[in-house]
Amino acid sequence: MNFLARFPFSLLVFLTLCGLHPCGGSTPPPVPTIFLDLYNTMNADVGAFAGTINSNWHGSKTPVIFTADMTSANANSGSGIVGPNHYASVLLEIDALKAMGAKAVMVQIGFPMLYEPFFPSSSDYQLYANFYSQLASDVRARGMKLVVESVCLISQGVWNTWNIGSFYSGLNWTQYQQGRMQTAQTIVQLMHPDYLVVIEEPDSEAMFSGQTDAGTPSGSTALLGVILQGLQQNGLGSTQIGAGVGSWLHNYQQFIQSYVANTGVNFIDMHIYPANKTFLPNALAIAGMATAGGKKIGMSEVWLHKIRDNELGVLGPNDINARDSFSFWIPLDQYFLQTIIDFSYYENMVFISPTNTQALSGYLTYDSSTENLPSATIITDENNLSSLNLQQAIFSDTGLSYYSWIVSPHDSVPPSEPTGLTGATGNPNSLTLNWTGSTDNIGVAGYYVLRDGVKVGTTAQTRFQDTGLAGSTTYTYMAEAFDLAGNVSPPSLPISVTTKDVTPPTIPANLTAVAVATQKIQLTWSPSTDDTFVAYYHVFRGSSAQSLSQVANTSGVTFTDYSLTPATKYYYGVEAVDGSGNVSPMSHVAHATTLALPSAPAALVATPLSSKQIGLTWTAGLSGLPILAYQIYRGTSASSLSAVATTHTTLFTDGQLNPGTKYYFAVQETDTSGNVSPLSAVKAATTLP
Repeated sequence: MNFLARFPFSLLVFLTLCGLHPCGGSTPPPVPTIFLDLYNTMNADVGAFAGTINSNWHGSKTPVIFTADMTSANANSGSGIVGPNHYASVLLEIDALKAMGAKAVMVQIGFPMLYEPFFPSSSDYQLYANFYSQLASDVRARGMKLVVESVCLISQGVWNTWNIGSFYSGLNWTQYQQGRMQTAQTIVQLMHPDYLVVIEEPDSEAMFSGQTDAGTPSGSTALLGVILQGLQQNGLGSTQIGAGVGSWLHNYQQFIQSYVANTGVNFIDMHIYPANKTFLPNALAIAGMATAGGKKIGMSEVWLHKIRDNELGVLGPNDINARDSFSFWIPLDQYFLQTIIDFSYYENMVFISPTNTQALSGYLTYDSSTENLPSATIITDENNLSSLNLQQAIFSDTGLSYYSWIVSPHDSVPPSEPTGLTGATGNPNSLTLNWTGSTDNIGVAGYYVLRDGVKVGTTAQTRFQDTGLAGSTTYTYMAEAFDLAGNVSPPSLPISVTTKDVTPPTIPANLTAVAVATQKIQLTWSPSTDDTFVAYYHVFRGSSAQSLSQVANTSGVTFTDYSLTPATKYYYGVEAVDGSGNVSPMSHVAHATTLALPSAPAALVATPLSSKQIGLTWTAGLSGLPILAYQIYRGTSASSLSAVATTHTTLFTDGQLNPGTKYYFAVQETDTSGNVSPLSAVKAATTLP
């Protein structure tokens, strides 16, 4: 029979089939007919046990350390505990347990976890050693104590994540005892727990490990002796050592008597899972034997397994644990936990640790979508639901009840104000907030996030992603911390965050291109509009509409393109860019051809008019710009011409000549931009004698 702890939860899957139980009194659904007999029987059995306690207990409350099982750090979960990003869930669970009033955490580190020969290499071992060392440090940093249970890893059902059976089968009884002892030594040296349980559920240990001696009183006592001797040799410090059994063990008296007789044992531990009218009285007897032997009492694992007497030894652990997952059990779980708490006060226990801590944050709904699921699926689904709830600071009614029972007097102190609130965004529809966590006299349960004065989210973390926002919009945020008593901190200082603008400007319209010179084209367009502002424009140019490339940026709606090739056709497009860098589609493509340079004057004629005058006429050469003037060149040979005059018409009389002399003439034109044409053809004429 196995009633060891539940399998650790995962953070990976969001379950649409599971209903959330937010903080506050929700009404559990009715008990399904198929479980009504079991519910009534267990309610009666717990009631009988409660009656026994209450009839003998004077009602005083002793200083019990209330704790809970750290499922996210349970060694049975396998290599996932050292996986990327997993440690964030560990811290989340520690803080959730602290918020519920727990003064310690209980961690299951079964052999051969932290037994170096089990690991493929020293570096593999070191990953887990670092994990548990950091865990111990973070627990103590929160002012909490540490309870560690070091028995053996589970080798059956969904908990067999290590496939540990082959390792166990390779150990003889002596090797097994030495390995268990060395593991306990490592835990003390690495974590310095306040309480260390080294023997528990000897029947389960024998079944999982295959070491039958571990399941006998003499063998279990021998194993305990080896572990204690090794611990005492290495030094225990302040760690208290415990050993115990499950309350269902038929010959529990022989084991407890042997453990009590061992002077190295500081407390007797026990587990309670099946809670029928036989096993619950066994718990009273175990406590009585411990007290009579001068030992304190601990309860490292306790939960109410919903199992009929005729199902004991028939139902497997998966089926039992899956059955515990449903919300119609909430009143019974609350009744049982309240009774166990009273039991701990009555027996002056050192600590108690509820094991099914998933139920403290969430239960599954029992309906047509869940009732026929495989047991392993149900367990995984509840684990994932609980994980999701923890992230959102959601606690079940059972978790809230546990808080109200173990936190006394009523807490009326609000958490401190969150500080250092910052916000950042890289897109238009969401942003991320971060802040420095608050403190509280019990523990901060979570944070409310307020956007523009309205609560928009709840989280257990010091970060929050707000989604569904509008682009280029400014929002004001504050954060408030709350505890499970309903106390709310003052709000943080507000901050404003503007979401990213991803709306591009409108397309520049009415683009025109006009050639204004032989190397210059002037562009103009209508301004674009934008939801923020237009910062500037990209200007594109190319030799065709399909081959444009950016040539300039300009802040205005005009642009003059310089240094172009005369008489060449150019194509242009424009894009608008806003202050966030969003770029509009390109405008329509406009084109223009630069003006041509002036060409040489044509049809030059030179005519003698007198002994001192020759008259010149010509036709203006083609020009893209108006002709400003003509330069007259003259020489006594065709190859030695010099400028002699300037005129603004296409005729000219040269009157400074010598009689009977042959002269050579050419003409050159200049446009209004100063561009000069080639010389005309050279013409000759001779003055009269």
